[in-house]
Amino acid sequence: MRYHAPVASTPAEGSTRTERTSHGSSPAAHAGPVPERTLRLASAGLRLVGDAASERQLLDGVCRLLTDEAGYALAWVGGVGRSPDEPVVPIAWSGDDDYVRGLEVCWRADHPLGHGPTGRAIREERPVAFNALSEDERFGPWLEAARAHRYEASCAVPLRVGDRVAVVLNVYARRHEAFDGAELSRLAELADAVARGLERFRAEDRLRHARDQLQAIFDASPDMIFVHGCDGRLLDVSARVEEVYGMSRETILAAPPERTIGGKHTYEEARGRIREALERGELRVDWMATRGDGSAFPVEVRLRRLARSRDEVPDDPTEPAVVAVVQDLTQRRRYEQQMMRSAKLESLSLLAGGVAHDFNNALSAVLGALSVASRELPAHATSRELVEDAIGAASSARSLTRQLMTFARDEAQEPTVFALGPMLQRTARLTLAGTPSVLRVELPPDLPPVRGDRDQLTQVFHNLFLNALQAMPDGGELWLTARPEPSGRVAVHVRDTGAGIPDEVLERIFDPFFTTKETGSGLGLPTALAVLERHAGRLDVRSTPGQGTTFVVRLPAAEAAPRERPNETPATGLRRLRVLILEDEDALRRVFVRLFEQLGHEAVAAPHGEAAVSACRRELEVGRGVDVALLDLTIRGGRGGAEIVPDLRALLPGRPIIAMSGYSERDPSGAGFDAFLPKPFTVDQLEEKLAELLPGTDR
Repeated sequence: MRYHAPVASTPAEGSTRTERTSHGSSPAAHAGPVPERTLRLASAGLRLVGDAASERQLLDGVCRLLTDEAGYALAWVGGVGRSPDEPVVPIAWSGDDDYVRGLEVCWRADHPLGHGPTGRAIREERPVAFNALSEDERFGPWLEAARAHRYEASCAVPLRVGDRVAVVLNVYARRHEAFDGAELSRLAELADAVARGLERFRAEDRLRHARDQLQAIFDASPDMIFVHGCDGRLLDVSARVEEVYGMSRETILAAPPERTIGGKHTYEEARGRIREALERGELRVDWMATRGDGSAFPVEVRLRRLARSRDEVPDDPTEPAVVAVVQDLTQRRRYEQQMMRSAKLESLSLLAGGVAHDFNNALSAVLGALSVASRELPAHATSRELVEDAIGAASSARSLTRQLMTFARDEAQEPTVFALGPMLQRTARLTLAGTPSVLRVELPPDLPPVRGDRDQLTQVFHNLFLNALQAMPDGGELWLTARPEPSGRVAVHVRDTGAGIPDEVLERIFDPFFTTKETGSGLGLPTALAVLERHAGRLDVRSTPGQGTTFVVRLPAAEAAPRERPNETPATGLRRLRVLILEDEDALRRVFVRLFEQLGHEAVAAPHGEAAVSACRRELEVGRGVDVALLDLTIRGGRGGAEIVPDLRALLPGRPIIAMSGYSERDPSGAGFDAFLPKPFTVDQLEEKLAELLPGTDR
């Protein structure tokens, strides 16, 4: 509610009045010329409203104006809550402090503290005056305090700000009849000016709050935000820009525009993009930026014109015209590269699997034929030594294909018990060959053996040795030590004398694809960790900057050392077996038949699953039977070993069935086989597996 009565003077307390009012009556104001004092007061009030820098300064000034200039005994302003139950709290005053500090006022109609001029003015939204306080029973709660301060009249003028009465102006005089209609009109006019001032301050507060909220959103955005003028100059940046660029807002704004532009881009090109965005309304651009340390990084820039149309763009270049929302693409590009690398690895995995399968089949034929030839040659024949050398070379080739399979399929092959010390020394020497680093080895002679996939564990230690060498590009010492632990594990320590690993890198070294090397894949340590976990092992690391890094591998110790088997002619007295062979490679099928015949057994071979089942039935029908089946897992164009296991189980209850494969995606352990032989295998390995499954077949 606004009051627009003419500005009139506020009479001094000693002036006389021709009309007497009481109990809130408000007769019309006296007619006549406006006194000079009234004009001065009105002018001072308007000047106060114009000059006040804050709401508090305005309210304090109004209270002082009414006591110091107008001569009233007391003036106070109360804040009004939205609920009538909330007290009216003095927020500014001038005059008797003791009276104001002891006030208790509300604006509930049914409460004694709401019956005074303050409560009525708020409820009725109009000025209310009590001109004879000692005669007005409604002033009872405050009458004793008013008498103590000699107050004889009081009035309250509500100030509406926005949609409600927000504050109320209260004025006290020390004589009866101080507030007639004219006086209330003058106070209402002053209150109206004050209300306009309060609205201005509160609107500014709302704008300031909204601006602060926008600034908070601006700075909290995960994207970088740049604000440009119409000529391309940079006006502001968000906090995210400071974080990503590594420079303060002040530095970025003060630096030449070229300072944050990377690649082959120029400032003129950037201005051209901004002009294009001003014309089109929005634009998306791939860009290169430069951080404070000089490093370049890719970004995506989305430019948007702030004005609704080109004609509304401000001409002042210091006014915001274009906002650029910028995303750092470094992580996205890294993910894209990782995805491409993963796709390549998947393709290579498929290729490696196919190569391993075909190569192992061919190698099985070579190794099998050489084994047969070696056993048939006289012990002192000159050619026997050449054959033995060829067998050694084929065995080395078998190790290469095993590594291919380790890469292609993330699982261990048939575990074996082997001596750890010789493998560690051999792998370390091969890895350090041709490097400026020195190998220091401390391995106890009684180091327990371990059980696992020798090829995969060899690759684990090769990766650790390689990491150590890369940490010492100019050479250093690589210490290889091992010892048994009371926990039943073997602990192998690989220590280098390099520069150490920073803490921020150390916590990520086992993350897939994380690498600090330009040519690294980021798979060496994650793969080593995965292999050791499959072997029930552990991999720990500790590093001190400037003092090197130590990797500790812990593997369960095996119960017994491996038993070396020389190539020798098998002893006599073997139990004669009838063997069913499933193999689709003709040459390899013939080699397998010859191997079993040389061992004194009989073999029936089939090229595919249906033929193998049919051959088994025929053997049973003629009463010969089958003692053991050796089945290839992968058969081209037909049923493989895993598919015919149920048929053979029905025909050969209780008889062992062995899987063999150079490479297969199928896990043989879940197909019902009794054992697995990875191709290529030697005669010794075949005999050992037969003796394990058929105890009566001893060597």
